[in-house]
Amino acid sequence: MTPPPPARTLTEVLAQLWADTRAVHPTLPPVSIVVSTERPSADHSHDRWGDGSALQIVVSRETLEQGAEAVLTAVIHDAAHLRNWAAGVVDTTRHGHYHNARFRTSAEALGLSWPEGQLAPPSVGFRDVSFAQPARDCMPPLLLGTLQAAITDVLPELAPRRGSKQTSPRVTAECQCQPARKIQITPRALEQGPIICGICQGAFTSSRMA
Repeated sequence: MTPPPPARTLTEVLAQLWADTRAVHPTLPPVSIVVSTERPSADHSHDRWGDGSALQIVVSRETLEQGAEAVLTAVIHDAAHLRNWAAGVVDTTRHGHYHNARFRTSAEALGLSWPEGQLAPPSVGFRDVSFAQPARDCMPPLLLGTLQAAITDVLPELAPRRGSKQTSPRVTAECQCQPARKIQITPRALEQGPIICGICQGAFTSSRMA
């Protein structure tokens, strides 16, 4: 009997997702995809990528809780912005909130979809493109299941726990804010990959056992 494939960590699956996307769209730059406990940023401006020396896509815990398809949509959404950024195309206005037609064009080229004939809301424009069959066709057949399994594995370690006794060792991890913000997390969850502070944009690092 052929043994089942080994379980893959969330960061491994996300890295493979980006590699597969770049294989189809080679103009996309290399990035690291990290997980954050903070809410997703509303800033999608052209300038947020800086000089391009350390490009990151941040997947929030909130997005992970919505499942694999939501994570894929969020990553491809940022890929659409990066595709335009690499080409020198500005695809948002109003401090990164309003997504213009250039964003829609890039998102649709990557397989996302905007409903035919639907007007863009004046506040956010074409921001809420959705995961569509063209995007699904670009993905390896087992990716959604593998991604969902990795998400299911790591989410309990990221979720805040209230009113229950902890049964596994946890560490205190601190960001680079002054004063530092702190989170309690298991070593296993911390090893899954960087967890980014939404304020200082630095990774939480282990300081001591809780």
